[in-house]
Amino acid sequence: MPRAPGQCWTTALIVVVFGLQAVLYFFVAGWLPTVLGEAGTDAGTAANLLAWFSVVGFISTLVTPMLVVRPIMLRVTAVVIGVGIAGGVLWLTVVVPGQAFALVSVLGLLQSGAFGVAMSLLVAKAASPAAAGTLSALAQGIGFVLAAVGSAVVGSLRLSTGSWDAGLWIMAGLALVFGAAVIAVAGRPAIGQRPATRNEPVGSGPR
Repeated sequence: MPRAPGQCWTTALIVVVFGLQAVLYFFVAGWLPTVLGEAGTDAGTAANLLAWFSVVGFISTLVTPMLVVRPIMLRVTAVVIGVGIAGGVLWLTVVVPGQAFALVSVLGLLQSGAFGVAMSLLVAKAASPAAAGTLSALAQGIGFVLAAVGSAVVGSLRLSTGSWDAGLWIMAGLALVFGAAVIAVAGRPAIGQRPATRNEPVGSGPR
């Protein structure tokens, strides 16, 4: 659990990071076939593209954690992912069937990259296994609730406005906030107290 105001901010930012990546991922996973279908892609192709979205994302899930071991690389990755997802989501406002495969490939790589960043932060910003467990439970619990609410809100906006545009612009904005939150948390202190070593009594670490 956080022991100082700085750690409280770290916790809050990680919850924001995990929550936003969950909102963005489940929005795409839940609504992508429908959005593409309304843009002219046939139902079978849209379903296949959703499967491809998951498959291509597996690559970045494996690679991203290796790219964010240093704060500078974490910040660069955050910018690429945040801006990239925002651009990809806005691309959905004008996408035509011939562009769907390229668009889904971009979104699959970047969305799964966002998940990889969020999971890496859960480990990197915890000073002990106990802190990691607590942080993970908090971030995932809040994150998946936000994801469900976010998808429902976008669906409601589609019904009330007759267009996906409002929801897509909101998702693009959230993607930029995700990137900013990752940058903000990159240099913040770890959460919890590091376990004492054999030569260091418990509680003797920095306060």
